[in-house]
Amino acid sequence: MQPRRGRNLSSHIEPARRSIYGNLVQPRRERNLSSHIEPAQRSIYRNVVQARGEKRRGEVSTTLFVPPVGCPPLVQEDATTNETGNIVVGPVFGALLAYQKWADAFSEWTGRIAAWAVIPTVAIGFVNVILRYSGQLMGRQLTSNAIIELQLYLYGSIFLLGFAYVLKHQINVRVDFWYAHQPVSRRVWIDFWGNWIALIPFCIIGMWASFPQAWQSISVWEMSPDANGLPRGPIKALLAVSFLLLFLQAISEQIKLYAVLTGRGDKVHYEEAHEHLRIE
Repeated sequence: MQPRRGRNLSSHIEPARRSIYGNLVQPRRERNLSSHIEPAQRSIYRNVVQARGEKRRGEVSTTLFVPPVGCPPLVQEDATTNETGNIVVGPVFGALLAYQKWADAFSEWTGRIAAWAVIPTVAIGFVNVILRYSGQLMGRQLTSNAIIELQLYLYGSIFLLGFAYVLKHQINVRVDFWYAHQPVSRRVWIDFWGNWIALIPFCIIGMWASFPQAWQSISVWEMSPDANGLPRGPIKALLAVSFLLLFLQAISEQIKLYAVLTGRGDKVHYEEAHEHLRIE
């Protein structure tokens, strides 16, 4: 009876042993397989990102790159995934996007003001010329330094208010012999770090130098040294404000460049530099 009981007991133990062995071996095989698959997935993902980003020369891809299963995104520290698997921006990046949209809209508004300032500038210049030559024929002085300086103030305001608008649309003239021939991804990197190194410090230095001068001129109500001239305070204050507007738009451009670099270009509208305004 004892051997029969042993055979019956072994018939239950042997399947249990096989089951335990299979559970131990299967995860080990899956880990070995994943160690080969995950590097390949990351390599494919990087190649897809680069190919989409440089699909056509002069175009920045705005596709939201979703990495393959098991492959983490390249730089997505402030992003989550919703139920459908799409990447959703976090609260920090969402706040940056809100600021970027506000800054772009504000630059558009100041750009329209600069555009409309062209009409009174031309009109005052035309009136000034008519009065000057009419006064010469009549032997009288019909114009004054106030009209001349008002024309200069309006002419300067076109450029000072238009700086941020020009930066937003990337229509500034670039003296370049190397940048235009680089891939799109490299141009984005150059713009991103170039703004940090040159543009943003330039705006900060401009504000640091111009705001105290504007405040001092307004506080003492500095007048033009020419007879019947205009106050100097408003145009100095406009110079300081122009540096502030340029700084605000520069931060907006950095947010857009960061979004493109991190694969979230579909969240922003980034404009490439216009080739016909480039001097080589």
